Amino acid sequence: MRYNILLVDDEKSILKSLSGSLKDEGFSTVLAHSGEEALELIDKEMPDLVLLDIWMEPWMDGIDTLMAIKQRLPHMQVIIMSGHGNIETAVKAIKLGAFNFIEKPLSIDKLLIAMEQALNFNKLEEENARLKSKVLKSYEIIGDCDEILDLKKQINLAAPTNGWVLITGENGTGKEFVARTIHLLSKRKDRPFIDINCAALPEELI
Repeated sequence: MRYNILLVDDEKSILKSLSGSLKDEGFSTVLAHSGEEALELIDKEMPDLVLLDIWMEPWMDGIDTLMAIKQRLPHMQVIIMSGHGNIETAVKAIKLGAFNFIEKPLSIDKLLIAMEQALNFNKLEEENARLKSKVLKSYEIIGDCDEILDLKKQINLAAPTNGWVLITGENGTGKEFVARTIHLLSKRKDRPFIDINCAALPEELI
């Protein structure tokens, strides 16, 4: 697969040199000379990864551009490049969602390692999303009778909240199935679903 990399730097010589090095490694590149141009290209090109200089003039710097990218595309991986790096700047960039922070002058070997890690992380996120979608489908409640439609409505109302939910019904009516569906649609879907058999626990432990 030929990955498409967006390079953002206000120094044309750096863009040209870096683009040539990455093309030699099998990547395709898109070049932006400012944060504003980068945001326009992201919407058009949808790159696999962004390499972003942190010090740019005259308007949007790298931090502002990073924040704008993450606001539009939270899952887009961004590697920050800086010739004036310090710990404070690096920490700020990582907190704002940058995948990594690379100091200039760039070592192509170090940069390629960081890029490989970011691209592999993207693959894992995509695979995770695919598996979650598959799991969600396996717990899809099928039916269009009034009772099923009412149950789906209650699930959709309960799932996004932080409230406690009590599910009642006879044995075999699908209470755990409903509980798992609520979990998969909740804000806590990234956390484990823990199934506890309370009947098997001593009263004092409960």
